[in-house]
Amino acid sequence: MATIIEDISSTKKRLKIEIPADILEKEYTGSLHNVRQRARIPGFRPGKAPMSMIEKKFGREIESELMEKLIPTYYSQAVKEADLSPVTMPKIETKIDLKRNEPLVFSLTVEVRPKIGNINYSGMKVADITASVDDKEVDDTLKGLQNDRAMFEAVDREIREDDLLIIDYVKLDPAGEKEIAAEKDKVMNLGSRLTPPGILDSLIGKKKGDIVEVALPEPEGKELKEDSDKGNKLRITIKEVKEKKLPEIDDEFAKDFGNDSLEALRE
Repeated sequence: MATIIEDISSTKKRLKIEIPADILEKEYTGSLHNVRQRARIPGFRPGKAPMSMIEKKFGREIESELMEKLIPTYYSQAVKEADLSPVTMPKIETKIDLKRNEPLVFSLTVEVRPKIGNINYSGMKVADITASVDDKEVDDTLKGLQNDRAMFEAVDREIREDDLLIIDYVKLDPAGEKEIAAEKDKVMNLGSRLTPPGILDSLIGKKKGDIVEVALPEPEGKELKEDSDKGNKLRITIKEVKEKKLPEIDDEFAKDFGNDSLEALRE
């Protein structure tokens, strides 16, 4: 990897990073082989489809995944080698175009922590700041600590909004016939509020062992075709339903945080 650092100011740097062509080619061909083993191409057994067909069908998707993987990795390495301390997310300045057998070059800017030399602060006067904390703030903080220590226990009942699920899922084409991708033993925490409403609504009320088919929302302004490789349906098998159990906020709870009693923890 080659990196050029340009000082825009004491707190802003421009990094020009070059990822070697041989590394890109190794990652790209490795991804092609992995996709080839999993892809279901009509007329071919898994792993037997011509590589040219795999590349034509999945090349863009592989390129996108490679950039999502390699750019953060090489950016982090460049920052470490340059001994920089970023305080913001980097901003990419150049269009990134991945081409086979060519190095990938991109530029980005980032705000960094300035390097400060020895400062003599003896004798400086500072204003005393009085801090006040009310009972509600203490209670809210204790509840946050309680939530952090929550455990999930398997239950035999219908799914509720704060449950944690263990699922298998299969992503299907819009017709619901062709398998696009599959995952096993995935964790889905409904309490994180990250589950899309359409999927959440379909799961609420179901139980362990149920199979649920969900239609994913179509990309805005686009319509998925019947032979789309993206897929817009999920077949979810519910393998486990777990309920969130909060610990009691008491003296034993306080000991987890190095205090002898709850009163000491509140203090």
